[in-house]
Amino acid sequence: MNQISPDNYDRKSGELRELLIGNAKLMSEPGFNIEEAKNMTIDDEKQSIVVEIIFRKAQKEHSYTAFYAKLCALIIKLELESKGMQSKQQNAKHSVFRQKMLAYCKTSFESFFNDPPQVNPDINSETYEKEVGRIKKLYGNIEFCGDLHRHKILADATLWSVFEGLLGLSTGQGINKSVNDNTVEAALRLITKLGPSIDQSLLKPEWKAKNEATVDKIFKQFEYLMSPESMKPDKLQVS
Repeated sequence: MNQISPDNYDRKSGELRELLIGNAKLMSEPGFNIEEAKNMTIDDEKQSIVVEIIFRKAQKEHSYTAFYAKLCALIIKLELESKGMQSKQQNAKHSVFRQKMLAYCKTSFESFFNDPPQVNPDINSETYEKEVGRIKKLYGNIEFCGDLHRHKILADATLWSVFEGLLGLSTGQGINKSVNDNTVEAALRLITKLGPSIDQSLLKPEWKAKNEATVDKIFKQFEYLMSPESMKPDKLQVS
C-alpha cells in the first residue's frame, strides 16, 4: 500500500481489493451472491490503516492528490458493491470507508488550527522547518479535499465549511478564527481547483438556489482579504 502509484495502479489496486474484500464478488460481476453480500463486512482496522496511509501520502505528494482521490472512489465502489449496493452517490452515505476518510480529513484540518503558527521563525531554526512542514501538510489536505469533492466523496456543505475555516468566516470550536496569508493561499488553491465546476453547478437552478448565497459570501471574503484595508501576517514561502 505504501508503494502504490499511478505506474503500478492496476497491480496494487488488485492487492488492495484482496486486502479489503478478499475473494468477494461485486454485484456487477458474474458469480455475485446477494445472500453472501448481506453478511459482508470489511475489517475496521484495515480500513483505518488504508485511510491513514492514503491521507498521509496525499499530504506529502501534492501532485498525486487526484490519483489518491480516484483510489478512494474505487475503494468506496468495492465496499458498496460487495455489500449489494450500487455505486451511486446516494449510496455513498452507507460507506464506512468514506465516513472514516471524511473524519480523518476533519481531524487533520482542525489540528492545523489547534497548533498555533510560528510567526517569522528564523530560517535556519528547527521551528522554521516545522512550520514549513505544517503548511505543506495544509496545502496537501486542501488539494486532496478538492479532488475528493470532484469525485463526489466530499459534500458541498463540507467544502463550504473548509472555505469558511480558511478564510476566517467560521466560528466553530476547533476551527480557524483568525485568517492569515497561508490559509488564504490554501483557499486560493482550492478555489482554483474547483472554480470551473462551481461555475457549472451555478447553472443548475436547484444547486444555485441552495448554494449561491454561500458562494457569494466566500468570494466577498476573498475580495476583502485581498484589499488594502485587510492586514494579514507575513507568509512563509512554501512550494
